[in-house]
Amino acid sequence: MKKKGFTLIELLAVIVILAVIALIAVPLIMGIITDAKRNSFRDSAYGIINAGEQYISEILLQDKNSYMGETIILPNHEKLNYKGEEPVYGELSFSKTGKIALMMYNDAFCALKEIDQTDVKITDYENGTCVLKEEVPQDKAPEIVITTQRYNEDQYAKLTATITSTSPLVEVKYMVGKVDESTIASSGISMTKEGNLYSVEGLNKNGYYTVYAKDEKGLTSIQSIVIEGLIVLSGDFEDIFVSGSFGDLTSSWGQYSRTLNITTKDNVKIIDARYKKKYTYDDISDFENDPNYGEQMDYTEHELNFTAQGIWLQCVTIYVKYEYQEEISPGKYEKRYASKIYKTRFSNVFD
Repeated sequence: MKKKGFTLIELLAVIVILAVIALIAVPLIMGIITDAKRNSFRDSAYGIINAGEQYISEILLQDKNSYMGETIILPNHEKLNYKGEEPVYGELSFSKTGKIALMMYNDAFCALKEIDQTDVKITDYENGTCVLKEEVPQDKAPEIVITTQRYNEDQYAKLTATITSTSPLVEVKYMVGKVDESTIASSGISMTKEGNLYSVEGLNKNGYYTVYAKDEKGLTSIQSIVIEGLIVLSGDFEDIFVSGSFGDLTSSWGQYSRTLNITTKDNVKIIDARYKKKYTYDDISDFENDPNYGEQMDYTEHELNFTAQGIWLQCVTIYVKYEYQEEISPGKYEKRYASKIYKTRFSNVFD
């Protein structure tokens, strides 16, 4: 008795039928999976919004008048109590009146809720397209950016503050030191307005300077910056940091000589010393802008003895850079730097 099996045509027919079933079923299954992921992402978005509503209700209940609005970067469980899928990135924004807007995305979907909408819109995520159309109105404290400029052979500095504010400014002050807001608000010195900038000139002390700004809504901010490299050519620098002077001008067979002697105090050390000899003097910027400018000089941390030599009418400019410690708070010090140039001309007629 012969056993009868499937013919090749029958096997091919079965394979074709299975392929057709797969072509129909796989997209359906994948669509169901995608819809499930989309719905899960939507549920997570609503969960974050609900957590935001609870958060903002507590904030406004505590102090409604002073709330400026804010933006919370997601994920964030410190301020928001929610469950569900975490976004790759998101922003939950609150207006100063408590309205909420949401933007968040993962690798597949983008969730958006504009501030005046109630529903969350879910779309496929594309890089750069998941953004809110409307900006959430928030009050922001003034933003301060400080720059400084040294001048007059680095004896003085000018401090300039660029201040961005959503409301008109009513006070802009500065104060020497890294001070707190209450101190500068009560004891600060008003800054001069120059268009949209505020400035103060004639600063002759190294260390921290703090700028304070207040707008008409009472929002305030402070910012600090360090000024270093200033020197007072007569007085403080010589007395506090170093003693340094040229000796008498001498000559022998048309060759002139003059010796510079510098001794620093204990908390000050020399870290660079160079000189340039020609028929005009150099500026301090020539040395500071190029670490290879001029000829290196021998020195120790606390002493420099250099004899400059040249011929009639030649000028010698000597550049010395110092490092010292400034006490910024009791027992706390920070490094500071100061530079000075010493000039002499090989002539008993000219300075």
